[in-house]
Amino acid sequence: MDKEFVSSFERRGIKKGQALGEAAGQRTFVFRQLNKKFGELTADQKAIVEALSVEQLEEISLEIFDANSLSELPGFDK
Repeated sequence: MDKEFVSSFERRGIKKGQALGEAAGQRTFVFRQLNKKFGELTADQKAIVEALSVEQLEEISLEIFDANSLSELPGFDK
């Protein structure tokens, strides 16, 4: 029975890589939704999306259906 040895450092690296990939995918999805609903985002608006947490991105991906403007969405409401 061969079992591959994975150190705790490698496990942490794998988890971090998976989290970064998930965040990147969520961000891409939100960019597509925002561009479809509100048109091409400005550089400032893109920077806001880049700075959002995964939780905020998930919230936007749901709230976008009811929003009439970007200012109604988390992160853009400042």
